[in-house]
Amino acid sequence: RSISELFPTGGGTASYASPDVSKIRDAIAYNETRGVKGDPYASSQPSKDPTLGMALGKYRITEGTLKDLGPKYMKQPILPSQFLSDPVAQDNFMNTRIAALSAKGYTPQQIADMHRGGGMNYPFPPGATTYRNPAYVAAFTGAYNGTTTPRTVAGLTQ
Repeated sequence: RSISELFPTGGGTASYASPDVSKIRDAIAYNETRGVKGDPYASSQPSKDPTLGMALGKYRITEGTLKDLGPKYMKQPILPSQFLSDPVAQDNFMNTRIAALSAKGYTPQQIADMHRGGGMNYPFPPGATTYRNPAYVAAFTGAYNGTTTPRTVAGLTQ
């Protein structure tokens, strides 16, 4: 059975995402899989850090991140193959992660920056405006604000 069958609301998360959570999630998805042909939920690619394994699904969650944070956000471990085959689980993982980071005071840009870097050992306090991945954050901000077109992030489009 899929995670979404076992936990229809994503392992106990809210059955909906607040508009801001959805907006952050969608802007991250834009950054991660806008060039994917076919179903982005079923797609994967090697991560930039081989120790983290493959980057999975619409949001490019690495196998390492899924192993570390899956039990926290899904209320049980989830296998990469299960995650790839379950769009609801992918959305709920992101909704829960974004909501948890927002509750700690992190800005949408910081959440995107953490996502790009795996989120572990983030060196900046909530509210900081220094980022590890400034180009990624700039592209995210354009998508988040609804101002991104292929021309506005020409160097970053796929």
